[in-house]
Amino acid sequence: EVKGQWHHELFTAASAQLYSRYSIHPDAEQQGIYLALWFGAEEVVAAKKQHSLTCAQELREKILAAMPMELLGRIDVFVLDLSMAKVALKK
Repeated sequence: EVKGQWHHELFTAASAQLYSRYSIHPDAEQQGIYLALWFGAEEVVAAKKQHSLTCAQELREKILAAMPMELLGRIDVFVLDLSMAKVALKK
């Protein structure tokens, strides 16, 4: 499952969408990868303009903290830091 940092279900999609809908497939063995795209601290996070996150690692930690304990080890969380790519595109 992939979500941009602005998505309103950013902190619930790992369990409500990825785990509940997709990892139940027999070939998935209740495993999954949750990828969040980080575009920088000045962007909206989970549909909120006001947030305290400053980097991709903080976003990963917050996603992990929002996941139910039983999913830790079943769902791997990665945050792809695209903030520098965005700066490069502006040049």
